[in-house]
This record gives sequence, C-alpha cells and structure tokens, in this order.
Amino acid sequence: MLDQIFESVSVFILSAFNLYYGFVLSTTYQHSWLEQFILMSGGSWFGILACLFLGARLISLWNNKIARRSGKHKEGEQKTPFLMRIWKKYGIWGLAFCTGFIGTIPTVTISLISGINRNYILWYLGGAKIIWSIIFALIGQAALKSLIEAIF
Repeated sequence: MLDQIFESVSVFILSAFNLYYGFVLSTTYQHSWLEQFILMSGGSWFGILACLFLGARLISLWNNKIARRSGKHKEGEQKTPFLMRIWKKYGIWGLAFCTGFIGTIPTVTISLISGINRNYILWYLGGAKIIWSIIFALIGQAALKSLIEAIF
C-alpha cells in the first residue's frame, strides 16, 4: 500500500516538472493508461499553478541566467534561447506544443516574461499538458503491452 502511494506521488511530482519524466516513470511502474493520465495531467497542472504562483521569482532567475549566459559569447553576439525563438515565431501555441518534452518551468517563465495573461497561460499550457498526457498514456500502454508480450 505504501509502495503504491510512493509510486503515485513520484509520478505526480515528476510530471509537475516535466511530463516526459512522469511518463517514463509511470510506464516503468506499469500503471494503467487511466492512472498514467490522471497522475501526469494532475501533476502537470499542479506544476503550472506552482510556477504561476512563483512567477516573479522565476522571471528574476531566468533573467539572471540569461545575463550569465550572455557573458560567455563573443562581444556583439547574443545567443537566443531555444524557447524564446519558439515564442517569437509561434507564440503561445508553440510553447504549448513544446510542453510535452520541455519542462513546465521554462515554458511558464517565458509566457510570463512575454506578458500573457495568467489565465491564458493556465488554459493553453494546461490544455496542452492534458493532450500530451493522453498521448503519452496511450503510447505507454501500447509499449507496455508489446513489452509484456515479448517477454512472456
């Protein structure tokens, strides 16, 4: 019983940081697709809410990281972070698409820096996390079935 609680909490917490990590761990624990979906989507929504709550702190950490990084390049040459290029080209939809593989903290931070309304951030990124949770849960279930058939 305590093992199952630990498994569920660990998938929930990892999904709050990055949905892909929660998917891998949940598949390892052989959760059903419904358990995977509930734990991953719930954890990722929790991660988005936590990042929105810590918004000002995340923005200052991001700006400090960019300031440190800009000193490492040649003078006049500034490398734009990957997510900022996606944001400039595709907007919130591009960030929402990346939420399945890129962590919650960077996507929410860039959304906050860009000045998007917090409700839009919650619904767009949260909706994308739910869609990615469904996709990952179905992929995990198919991979788990094929693995079990191959072993036994």
